[in-house]
Amino acid sequence: MRANTNRLDYENLAEVITNQISAMIAYWDKDLICRYANDAYLFWFGKSKEEMINKMHIKQLLGDELFEKKIIRTSPPH
Repeated sequence: MRANTNRLDYENLAEVITNQISAMIAYWDKDLICRYANDAYLFWFGKSKEEMINKMHIKQLLGDELFEKKIIRTSPPH
């Protein structure tokens, strides 16, 4: 129980910190699903947490044309 509480405290602290800076911060998993986006990122794209977090594929956000141009790295560097 204590470890779980510490993790939640850490996650809450990380969210507070990332929302206090103006940089756009997001995390997309290996399947390119958004797992985290700070307030600046959500504002820039005009999305809510409910629309993006754990639901949105990056192709949905960027659209087919930008996604196909491979403007993002979708795999780790070699």
